[in-house]
Amino acid sequence: MKRLMTIIIDDEEPKLYEIFCCFNYIFTRKSYVVFTDNSRDKDGKLLFYAGKYEKIDDDTLKVNIKLGDAELKIVNEVINTLIEGAVKRIQEAQ
Repeated sequence: MKRLMTIIIDDEEPKLYEIFCCFNYIFTRKSYVVFTDNSRDKDGKLLFYAGKYEKIDDDTLKVNIKLGDAELKIVNEVINTLIEGAVKRIQEAQ
């Protein structure tokens, strides 16, 4: 998947987002994406969004950000695993 994609969230206007990660989950048979528009919250922390997606074309995803509790848990586990792996690689490189 490309690093920058046009994403349509719940039938809103398309907007360009940066893709953090995407994955297919075998048990739900759905595809998930974690993405950001590089905006920040009031504390300066980068905001990320996540949802189920369907590919419209090579440059566009349609994303449903309404995830159930089980899906949110799956997404959080994937993100935490990615972050832990990145931290480990950085520590090993030092």
